[in-house]
Amino acid sequence: MERLKEVWSQGPGTVMVSPRGATEESVMLENIRLNLALFAVIDDFFAGCEAPDVIDGTLNRLVIFSEPKLIPMRRDFRVETILPTKLQRDLEKLAAMKSHKIGWSKGAEDLYWAEVDALQAETSERKRVLFGRTPQKIQRAATTFATTRFAENIDLSDAEIARAIIRRSDRVFAEGMSKADKNRLLDHAEMKREVIRRLKDEFHDHEASEAELKVSFKHNNRKIGALKLVLQDCLDTKILEFIPNRKTGGRAKNVYRLMGG
Repeated sequence: MERLKEVWSQGPGTVMVSPRGATEESVMLENIRLNLALFAVIDDFFAGCEAPDVIDGTLNRLVIFSEPKLIPMRRDFRVETILPTKLQRDLEKLAAMKSHKIGWSKGAEDLYWAEVDALQAETSERKRVLFGRTPQKIQRAATTFATTRFAENIDLSDAEIARAIIRRSDRVFAEGMSKADKNRLLDHAEMKREVIRRLKDEFHDHEASEAELKVSFKHNNRKIGALKLVLQDCLDTKILEFIPNRKTGGRAKNVYRLMGG
């Protein structure tokens, strides 16, 4: 994510030098316009999303779609080995164009500002964060649609298509993040039950140090990372008690003990 943020932050006309520094072997990238088209298992993708990556605008830059159904392969699909003449001419025309600003038609501009107003009026802090870049994404998509026609202005139809696409993406984004949040809560509850079970069944006097509990979860690294939060939760809810410098015949150690155990 940090590398992506670095590239995304480059503006028009900037030059990015490789991390090795300005040596003869370094590569300089001019006028970077980074676009990624990636496929992922949707649940795994959202499980890996972290809150800071949403808040700082990294994730809500993306346009995300989910396709739950398997799309059948078309039998009549053919792979073209030669560029169609019109496409080739359009690409040549595009390559020859100089940078210029594209304008808005009245209806398209009104639609854009309506999206800005809707975002500013949103009362849910979570939605404001998740959808913070929605107007910007609509503007960029509408610009893309207009420029593929070599149009001078963004038409209302460009903006409407862009809005439909970005809103669909926003729904997938919101549902995916909510589902991932629920799954993380379930993981926490599962881990909590497992800690209690192990203290009951596997440890003498129903007590163990944090290090001993980590060893018991050594085959599940994901759970080890969550252990500290679970132990604190158990202390807060009076399921466990913390006993510092517990003497058990050997060197004293800090232990967690089941209440009433």
